Amino acid sequence: MKLIQQAKADPSGRLDGILSPSQIDTCTADLLRDSHDAAVANDLPFTTHCAQSVNEFNEMTNRHGITPVQWARDIGILGRSTILGHAIFIDEHSWLHWHSHDDLGILAATGTSIAHCPSRSPVTARLWKTSAGTAEPASTSAWAPMSRRII
Repeated sequence: MKLIQQAKADPSGRLDGILSPSQIDTCTADLLRDSHDAAVANDLPFTTHCAQSVNEFNEMTNRHGITPVQWARDIGILGRSTILGHAIFIDEHSWLHWHSHDDLGILAATGTSIAHCPSRSPVTARLWKTSAGTAEPASTSAWAPMSRRII
């Protein structure tokens, strides 16, 4: 927090900070909660990776019996100041075959934001090609199924 406070005090007025414990499956509930609470108390954004892979989804559901998004809700880290990294493997994703379909509604109800860069994701990167430094869809037909669900 000290570094962020120093950045915010910069006379340019352009510097700020964000609290970012790495990812939901490698951080304790206490670390995630404490980081989120500090972000809210200091009017800072909070971010962590969540629902970013099938392995993470399976690990979290094995540990807690609920999805990563549902666990994030239960420990109190979702909300308007929260930005989840990726959140593509939510409970209704066709690869997961999970019994609930609540995650998207939870994210919407809490006002949680999602940040995802499809050209950097191993799952979607194969759909893109690089042409003269510009990322373009490999083909319209390959990209179309992905564009149906934008979170």
